[in-house]
Amino acid sequence: MEAESHVINHSWNKNGDYLGVADSVGLMVYEGTQALNYVKNYNRGSDQWEGFPIKVNAPSNTILLGCKGSSTQGTIETLARAAMDKDLLGIMVWYSSVKNGFQYAVSWDAQLSDSSKKGYESAMQIFAPDNTEQRVRKGASYTATAYNAVAAASTAGKKEADTVNDKHHSIGYVLGRGPWPEDMF
Repeated sequence: MEAESHVINHSWNKNGDYLGVADSVGLMVYEGTQALNYVKNYNRGSDQWEGFPIKVNAPSNTILLGCKGSSTQGTIETLARAAMDKDLLGIMVWYSSVKNGFQYAVSWDAQLSDSSKKGYESAMQIFAPDNTEQRVRKGASYTATAYNAVAAASTAGKKEADTVNDKHHSIGYVLGRGPWPEDMF
């Protein structure tokens, strides 16, 4: 993980000032709410024990919490509320399959769990106040973001067929806040 630490250590300084390299940190911890335990490692990296590989403090609003696609509704809601309460960027989900697509690991697939689907719909509502309009909060600009098409379709009244994507088979996605470049989606 030396390369990953190097990138983070050159993206911000101890004051959290952006140095122009990576613009976010995705915590690839997908079990339950365990990703919350790792926020301090990046948000307060310079305060950790001597020899800790992260030497800087990434601002909280640059950190994405990892979430397994098939997490329960309660877990997803807990992560979404924590992201809002701690001013985190949002939730990074792995993964959800599309209709007739490749499944990475069936037990991780958000599509096969009604609880997960309800959880992501709820998370979208939790993030909704920050996604209804561009606003400035704690010095960072937040904008609407792309999110899982299947969860979005269920709240927008679309049919499941509207969510089929023939170019992608299994997808990871982000729920949360921007700022994301306009041409990213």
